[in-house]
Amino acid sequence: MIHKRPDDFCTSPDLPFRDLAALVNRFSGRCAVVIDEKQRLLGTVTDGDMRRALLRQSSDQLVAKDVMKSNPWSLPITSPAAEQIDFMRQRHIYQLPLLDADGRVVAIRISDPLYASPSNDDTLVVLMAGGLGTRL
Repeated sequence: MIHKRPDDFCTSPDLPFRDLAALVNRFSGRCAVVIDEKQRLLGTVTDGDMRRALLRQSSDQLVAKDVMKSNPWSLPITSPAAEQIDFMRQRHIYQLPLLDADGRVVAIRISDPLYASPSNDDTLVVLMAGGLGTRL
């Protein structure tokens, strides 16, 4: 799915941590995109980035630019859908900013892991269970 309303998931680098957390949570708890005043991609923020930042410092002083991944993955909006999906699968990411020729965020491709196609992994798993569960 491609989401074409950047206002839904984009923010400025100076957004306070509490508001950033609300944005990430509103966007399915996945990701927020940090942009500059010309809508160009500066970074991305995931819930994991936010947790790591909280381990380093109190949230009172944090803003989006302190938390963001400053070298995020992205692709041009003109790249084929199959290439975008393969790119995301190879990197195990669920959101991908799509940029125009000037580096502005114009859309985001979203992949839901619940609907991702199964891998071609031929790993065999044997699960053995039994007993009364008295040693648990």
